[in-house]
Amino acid sequence: MGEYSKALEYYEKAIKIWEMALPKNHPNFAATYSQF
Repeated sequence: MGEYSKALEYYEKAIKIWEMALPKNHPNFAATYSQF
């Protein structure tokens, strides 16, 4: 608990990877953004 900044860093890295591999309307983006 209390690792919000570290979690945010990993989410941002995941999004950058997904942006290279997945279409912009892929469900993973919505699921990830809803967790921010």
